[in-house]
Amino acid sequence: MEMLKKIAKIYVYGNIHIALIAALCFYFYNQQGSQAILIFLASWSYYNFCNIIYVTDYQKAMYDERLKWISENLTEVIFATIGSIALGGFLWIKNIENSDTHLDYITLTCLGLFGLDYFFIRHIPYLKNLVIALVWILVMHLWSRWEPSPLDLFLFIYLLLISIFYDRTSSQLKKALIDCLIILPFLSLLYSP
Repeated sequence: MEMLKKIAKIYVYGNIHIALIAALCFYFYNQQGSQAILIFLASWSYYNFCNIIYVTDYQKAMYDERLKWISENLTEVIFATIGSIALGGFLWIKNIENSDTHLDYITLTCLGLFGLDYFFIRHIPYLKNLVIALVWILVMHLWSRWEPSPLDLFLFIYLLLISIFYDRTSSQLKKALIDCLIILPFLSLLYSP
């Protein structure tokens, strides 16, 4: 039982959980496996990078279960982040060589700017949630020219509400379950004509 608990903490606190959800959502939206792997690695790197930065607030880290786990496993998290960035870079180069699709650099630039802005706005309720929902939608269009659709509007509102609900929950188990709700509308795309 103790081993399962340890694996669950690695899966959730090590951000494998949210990176897997991001990759699956991308795959269901676009049906592109190799690009979904890149989304997994990029998401995993970004979320771990965020946690590495957040753990520098020692007082907060000692009272937050996730940050405490990160601080206790900081070396492993840093190596995992560096490794995922390196592997992601290698696979991205291979994807460019073997693909007839190209990155939308405007979308990539927006994602980079929102990713940086997040560090400054993460304590501002609702603005943070708007950025999170927008980033998830932008990620779906990294390899395609984005033309907003009613589906994107629906997903944006859905992700905004999920993000707000997530912020109001303190239990790590409930947060992980709420994360799983993200995938539902994307999963329905897999079965739509």
